[in-house]
Amino acid sequence: MIAYRLSFTTASLAHVESMRLVQLLLDRGWETTRQLVATEDVLQKGNQRTSNHQAVELLARLAKLPPALLEALPKLDTEAQRQVLFVGICLTFQFIADFVTEVVMLKLQLHSRQLYESDYRAFVEQKRESHPELTRLTENTQKKLRQVLFKMLEQVGLLKSTREKELQPLLIHSQVRNLLEQHLPEALLYVGVSGPRSL
Repeated sequence: MIAYRLSFTTASLAHVESMRLVQLLLDRGWETTRQLVATEDVLQKGNQRTSNHQAVELLARLAKLPPALLEALPKLDTEAQRQVLFVGICLTFQFIADFVTEVVMLKLQLHSRQLYESDYRAFVEQKRESHPELTRLTENTQKKLRQVLFKMLEQVGLLKSTREKELQPLLIHSQVRNLLEQHLPEALLYVGVSGPRSL
């Protein structure tokens, strides 16, 4: 079993920063963008090291998206952009993908709208047997993982707020659905779509 990658605490959905990188990628290409990330404060954080750390993480997420989705991103509205970026997150972090499909989407299918911290704890407990790396996490790290995960769910629209933790079905943007059906059909389940439409 491949160990979960858990570096998503570096940034939540990071819409503004991700779109800045998308534009740079489309204008300058991957190689030049990576060089700029290594030497400049491309995310305008006021600290080149902080900017570099976050940009490297965000580029890893964007690298999971097919070129057609990257090219389409600047033309989409903010809500649709967030949905595509969330797909990139799920493709990068199996931990998040599993939580979304096994907990969030299942609760929505069962019309159970409340997401409890106990849901998260039960999910982690269930995964510990196949992912021993989860047993080595400190309590503070566990808390940070949960906070950032719930924040992402709020930012994409699956959670009304991180305080109330009320789940809501994602209103998938038609352009996003079309793009995923054409270029990444296996990712439809991350936005609550069971599969491509029948022809």
